[in-house]
Amino acid sequence: MLDRLKRIILFCFYLSQLWRLVAMANRGRLVILMYHGVTDQPVEVWTQVPVAAFERQMRYISDACTPISLDDALDRLDKGRLPGRPVVVTFDDGFLNNREQAHPILQKYGVPATIYLTTSFVAADQRYDGLIWTDYVYSLLQTATEERIDLSEFGAGRYFLTDYTSRGAAKEVLCSRLKRLPDRERQSALQRLAEQTKGRVSDSSRAIFAPLSWDDVRAMAADPLVTFGAHTVGHPILTQLPHQAMIDEITTSQETIKDRTGEAPDLFAYPNGTREDFDETVKAAVAERYRCAVSTIAGLNDAAIDRYELRRIGVGNDMPLWEFKLQVSGSIQFINRLLGR
Repeated sequence: MLDRLKRIILFCFYLSQLWRLVAMANRGRLVILMYHGVTDQPVEVWTQVPVAAFERQMRYISDACTPISLDDALDRLDKGRLPGRPVVVTFDDGFLNNREQAHPILQKYGVPATIYLTTSFVAADQRYDGLIWTDYVYSLLQTATEERIDLSEFGAGRYFLTDYTSRGAAKEVLCSRLKRLPDRERQSALQRLAEQTKGRVSDSSRAIFAPLSWDDVRAMAADPLVTFGAHTVGHPILTQLPHQAMIDEITTSQETIKDRTGEAPDLFAYPNGTREDFDETVKAAVAERYRCAVSTIAGLNDAAIDRYELRRIGVGNDMPLWEFKLQVSGSIQFINRLLGR
């Protein structure tokens, strides 16, 4: 109920045009957008934004804002010389559709982007049939031949898979619980999930969620609009790992990208990226090798922001253009403050 009420408040705020005043007040603050994939396939997965919606968003920031690369934004942030309404576009994980669907639109509107690569995903690690494990869960649930699963032994609950809606809801809850498990336990739980659902990675899932190849990465790296960063090897939550394993995830991903492209990335994205997912120890390890790190903490960035806690605005497939404009203007954060959230 509260979410619905808040959405009504937001839409009224948009219609009032007051968000334009907030945008003016935030002209000197940096907006970093977080995407994952852009698809022309019908799929109700939050991380996969429809092509048409993505193009409208890129057209808007090209017309109304100043698209800027993260490297350039950091230089200007350090000097206190950000342009009016600066916006950085980022992608997490490294989906093939970043090249096939998103890249032509970025080129069309002259929008720079940083793509954070999960290197085991790009290498098509077969633990999850070549997918990111969350998308593997989605595919197993959507193709399940069993209508009931029980992962309570892993603290992940029981679910009934009676229709598309219930399967989608199960995916969201299940992934939120599994991501908090240690890596070995999560792998065991995913194996049990595959056994119980008798599901598989369908051809349609493989087409939507396929990774970039290293050839794709090298081809995109030739475009000055595209920069690559590191997103670890296997996308674990770094605060859950033993110290050396955490260091290995941070360093090996950088070394792999350097080996494959000839250039070591100096931009990093924390997997999951909430305040629980990185601490001062993790930040210090990242700072030894990278210029900055982005989180999933919502908000805009000013000159005082910790360069290893940069905030981003997540963009998913449920965001209409009016809400996107509010997000980019900083109005969502403004209204949250007014509502005491």
